[in-house]
Amino acid sequence: MKKILLIILFTAITGLQAQNIDIAAIGKGRPFKLTGGVSANFAYMDSNLPQQGFVTQQGDIMPHEGIRAAAGTIARQNLINKFSNYQNLTAWIKTFNETSDASKLANIDDAFSALNTTELTRLDQAIINSTGSIHTEFGELLVKLSEGNTQILAQIAGSSWEQKLTKLTTDLANAPPFKTRLLQKPELVEAWGIVSHRRIDLRTNTDALDAISKIKTNPKYADFGLNDNLLGQLKGWGYGVDNAASFAEVITDLDRLLTNCGTNNINISNFNKITDVLKTENNANIKAMHWIIQDLADDVTTFKGKTITLEYTVPNARGTSSYIDIYCSECFTGGKRLLVEYKYGPTSITKQSIIEQFIERDLFNPNITSIKQIQWRLKETGLTKEQLHDWLIKPECRRAIENLGKQKIALLLEDNSILGLTKSQATDKLINYLNIDTNYNQIFK
Repeated sequence: MKKILLIILFTAITGLQAQNIDIAAIGKGRPFKLTGGVSANFAYMDSNLPQQGFVTQQGDIMPHEGIRAAAGTIARQNLINKFSNYQNLTAWIKTFNETSDASKLANIDDAFSALNTTELTRLDQAIINSTGSIHTEFGELLVKLSEGNTQILAQIAGSSWEQKLTKLTTDLANAPPFKTRLLQKPELVEAWGIVSHRRIDLRTNTDALDAISKIKTNPKYADFGLNDNLLGQLKGWGYGVDNAASFAEVITDLDRLLTNCGTNNINISNFNKITDVLKTENNANIKAMHWIIQDLADDVTTFKGKTITLEYTVPNARGTSSYIDIYCSECFTGGKRLLVEYKYGPTSITKQSIIEQFIERDLFNPNITSIKQIQWRLKETGLTKEQLHDWLIKPECRRAIENLGKQKIALLLEDNSILGLTKSQATDKLINYLNIDTNYNQIFK
C-alpha cells in the first residue's frame, strides 16, 4: 500500500469536527492540514498503522477511524463542491462511505481533475440509468479507472465514446461476468470499444476481449496493417453450429501467426488478403482462411526468412489465369518457387478440380521444374491415394496429362528417360509416380 504523509495541525484532538477541517490536498503522498494551533507530524502507512492510533505531541491518541473519517469527509466534500454543476456525479459521490472509501475518493478527485467540462458532462449523463438511479456497475468501473487508468478514463469520456457509453453501462448492468472481468482488468474497456458495434454476446465475451487486448500488444500488429477499426470487423465462423470457431479463436490464431512471422522473419506481402476474407459474411471462406492462418502459424520452417504471397496469379493450360493460395519465390531447394494449395472439407476436391487446378494449373506452370515444388495441404477432404489414382486414369484426366507433353513430364519427374517414351507411356509414368505412398504424401499433405 502507498504511504500517505499527514501533517496535522490541531489544538485539541477531542474538539476535532469535520466542518472545522481545512484540507489543501489528500492522498498519494501529499499533505493535508487541520486548522488549529500546535502542530504535530505523523507518518501514516495503510498497511502498518500504529496499533492504537496516532500519538500527539501532548501524548493524546487520535484513533485510526478518526483520521480516516476526517480524510474521507474532506475528500467527499471537495468532490461534491467540484461536481456542483453535475447533479448525477454529485449523487454518485454521496454514495461513498466517508471512512472506508477515503482512498477511492482521493483517487477520483485526482483522476477527474484532468477532465474538461464536456467530458464531465458525458460521464454525468452516463452515471444515471433510465429510472433515475445511479448506474452502480458503471460507478465501480470509474473507481477502477481512477486508480491508475486515467488514460482510459479520458478515452471513454471523449467525443468518440458518446454513443458507446449507453451500451457500456447496459452491458455492465446485464452481464455480471463481463463486469467482473472489467473490474479485474480495466484495460479491456478499450477492447470492448473495438467491438461495441457488434452483437451483445460478443461485446460481453471476456475471451474475445482478452484476445483483442493481447493481439494489440503484438509487435507485428501494425506492421501487417492491422488497426482497431479493421480488427472490429473481423469474424469467426459457424456461429451457432457445432465445430465452429469463435471470434476469440480466430483472433487468437491470427495473433499466433503474427508471432510466428516476427520470430521467424516471415513476410506476407499482401496480408490484407487474410483480413479481407475475415471481414466477409461468407462462412465457408472464413472457415477456409482460418485454417490457412492456423497452418501458417504452426509452420515454423517452410517459410522461415521468406516472403510469401497469398492468392497469387499463375497461368494455366487453358490460356487464362488462375490463383494459387500461397506462392513463395524462394522456398524450395535451390531457391526455386513453391506453390501451396489449401483444401478444406469433403467437397473441396473433385475430379474436375484435379484437372483444372492440379494438372492444368500446377503441373502446367512453366515456372515449376519439379513436381516436388507443389504442395496441396488438406484438411477433412477425405482424399486418398487410391481416390486420386481412380480419377487420374479416367480419359479426361489422362488427356489433360498428355497435353502437358513428354518434355514437361520428364522435367517434373526429373527423369530424362521419359523423353524416349510415347505420350501415353509418359502419362502412365506420372500416374504411377503419384500412386507411390511417399510421392503422394510429399504433395498431398
